[in-house]
Amino acid sequence: MDWIKLENLGKAIKEASSKKNKKEFPKKIVQEEQNIQKVKIIRELPKPKIPSPKVHLEQKVEHKKKKRKFLRRIDKIKKKHKIKQKIKIKKKEVLGEKNLLESALNDMEKELSKLKKTRRTMQKQMHASSDEIEKIQAEELQLRKKISLLIKRQDYLNHRKSAIKDRISQYSHKIEKVEAIGRELKSF
Repeated sequence: MDWIKLENLGKAIKEASSKKNKKEFPKKIVQEEQNIQKVKIIRELPKPKIPSPKVHLEQKVEHKKKKRKFLRRIDKIKKKHKIKQKIKIKKKEVLGEKNLLESALNDMEKELSKLKKTRRTMQKQMHASSDEIEKIQAEELQLRKKISLLIKRQDYLNHRKSAIKDRISQYSHKIEKVEAIGRELKSF
């Protein structure tokens, strides 16, 4: 039985080595262990190819060219990144300045609106006070007119009083004369 297994194993190895894909199936080594029943297949790694010195130099040159291209690309990317960062910083600065200007403008607008409100209230107060002054002046004119009328009346009454006093004195004088005449007549 052991020989049958070995024969089958040998056929399998031949089929594997005869296949087209030799890179996948390189030479196989059969090792026998203590028991013939256990057989192990080990893959052997392909031998590295040693390039000729010219090919090796060409490969180095190509590698250096590729490395230079790669480094140039990286430098370009770094430069673009730096430029983008500078632009971002400038935008932030501009935005910061804009924000400062906008905040200053907003503050100025708020102050301006406060000043406008105070101006309106002051104007309202001025209109109210001017209306009150006009009313007081109108009352003053009316009172002056009344005073002038009262003064005229007082003058008229004073004049009348003096005229009445004069009449009274005249009448009293006449009464005295009449009484004097009446006494004289009585004494006769």
